[in-house]
Amino acid sequence: MSSRAEHPQEPLVSVIARLRSQGLDRYVNLPRIVLCGNQLSSKATVMEEVAGIWSLLFNMSPRSVTEFILVHSEKPSTTVTIASSAVRPVEQIERLKLFDRTIDINSRFRST
Repeated sequence: MSSRAEHPQEPLVSVIARLRSQGLDRYVNLPRIVLCGNQLSSKATVMEEVAGIWSLLFNMSPRSVTEFILVHSEKPSTTVTIASSAVRPVEQIERLKLFDRTIDINSRFRST
């Protein structure tokens, strides 16, 4: 995996994430990566290179929709939440909203 110093686009990734979080993506096409296919390992390899965390966090079905919001941070960690579609029962949506885990990448799989 490449070092952070080799990624001069990190500030741009943070700006794009902030713009998306403010809803600007409804009016302007912001850059995004879409991976499609039946083989999870192929998509996982690409996402691991982009985000650096896929194999540490997920053992998912290839049909699961996953959104990564990349933000530069000095602490190598990730926060995982679940946003459900509106077609689920309300009680299931509320239960899924409660899922919130922060994972310290250096300690692999240990929740903090």
